[in-house]
Amino acid sequence: MFFTSFHRQAMRQVTGSLCLLGLVVAPVRAGDEAPSALVLTPPTKIVETTTTVSPPALRYDAAGVLHATWVEKKGQTGEVKTAVIASGESTAGSAQSRSVGGGPEAIHQSPGFAIGSDRALYITWSVANRAPGALFASDLTLTKSPDGGTTFQSPVKVNDDGLAISHTFEDVLVGRNGDLYLSWLDGRNKDRSGAGLLFACSRDGGATMDKNLVVDGMACPCCRPMLAQAPDGSLWVAWRKTFEGNVRDIVVARSTDQGRTFSPPILVSQDGWVFDACPHRGPSIAFDGKGRLYVGWYTEGKDEQPRLFVRGGEAGKVGRHGGVGQFRLGAGDHAHPRAAGGGDRREHDDVVEHDRVGA
Repeated sequence: MFFTSFHRQAMRQVTGSLCLLGLVVAPVRAGDEAPSALVLTPPTKIVETTTTVSPPALRYDAAGVLHATWVEKKGQTGEVKTAVIASGESTAGSAQSRSVGGGPEAIHQSPGFAIGSDRALYITWSVANRAPGALFASDLTLTKSPDGGTTFQSPVKVNDDGLAISHTFEDVLVGRNGDLYLSWLDGRNKDRSGAGLLFACSRDGGATMDKNLVVDGMACPCCRPMLAQAPDGSLWVAWRKTFEGNVRDIVVARSTDQGRTFSPPILVSQDGWVFDACPHRGPSIAFDGKGRLYVGWYTEGKDEQPRLFVRGGEAGKVGRHGGVGQFRLGAGDHAHPRAAGGGDRREHDDVVEHDRVGA
């Protein structure tokens, strides 16, 4: 398993440029301590702009080409952009960006981003719904580029409720059979002060969406969920659930029928973190080539000490005492871990990223 670390400064909203960091990673086996230091190359400025930009989302396609997407905002208007990052890019602002679509007002998070095995790009973002009296209302939209980012199709609305409520904090995943899966946080079907965790699937390459499915009614309302698919084809989603007494711990659920139904939430770790607001720190989930499940998350536990954990092992044993090994990446305010699993059968082929506040 590999670990990488992004400094918070490299990911924050900035005005004037979007930078890319190269990084050197070290392998770590489950149960080991994480490396004490990782090496970052100097930042490479890939886009220069006079607007404010969101954190970027980065993905490689099947040919090894790196793509980036982000939101630029000028005044009250936001615009989703994408660019191909050439290998060895070194000239400041030299990446040629393309406009994907308009509408997002918030730039606190990157757009949802996934690339299929056919190199088709899928990008999602929330478009503001300005219905009178609606607070933080938005609709979740999806667009597809069938040609690797050269052209984009007209956006499709993901949420099917037609309500002027929040539909945001999404994740998108292309399945091995080509189906497109999305999970997000939603203002409907929620219990008390939480958010609904919703799921939808497109089985025609993003042209239409199936009926939205409620996975949970008490998700933490600003902690972005994440999807992953196991080598056996099962689909998993991880999120931060709000329990009684404002305990906000990480859970997962599994689908064995391509997202038509999900299991009840399975607690990953009983941290007992009580927090009376949303910490904006979602979990991460990935599988290696042997089907081992890894979940990374931030918590302050019962002693209010910031820490980041990764738990890895057999997927079928998650939630069982002693079934999945857990190790700590370190102390400090690590904001957003992200895991990425390799598709081959190497012994250790996963990556977990985290950006650290105040480092």
